[in-house]
Amino acid sequence: MGWHFGPLGGDSAEGCASFSRRGEVPALAARLAQLCANADLVELGLNELMLNAIEHGLLGIGFERKRTLIESGCWPAEVEWLEARREPGMGSVVVQYRRINELICFTVRNPGDGFDCSAYMSVAPAHSSAPNGRGIAIARQLCFESLCYRNGGREVEALAIAR
Repeated sequence: MGWHFGPLGGDSAEGCASFSRRGEVPALAARLAQLCANADLVELGLNELMLNAIEHGLLGIGFERKRTLIESGCWPAEVEWLEARREPGMGSVVVQYRRINELICFTVRNPGDGFDCSAYMSVAPAHSSAPNGRGIAIARQLCFESLCYRNGGREVEALAIAR
């Protein structure tokens, strides 16, 4: 994992971090959320976005496969196995932040195949009873001022009010 954070003063504060394991996400999300007025909700939203980038972008686990793994109780073991198989240099997720006036702009990028985010921007009836599929909607509706996917779903930009 590599973290590089710039100074947090003025309108030009920026930084980035790269990571490739789920275990790295909670501490990084907590640290980045401290830049924001609504830190607890931003932390929740960043956790969702960064975990999705690892699970779906880096590890290539689709919605249905994740659902099956969760329902069978195999989810944690499968993720650990997939993470252990990854060779150095197989890519990582990058999260960048920059302050723009009174906002913090977070951008999360992954090198995966991408996905059609439109089915996940709100809680779809098909996902309401599934054990997964609500993280993006939660992040969009509760955690950030705005949320926008680009580059075929490989990049998400989230805006939050700065502290």
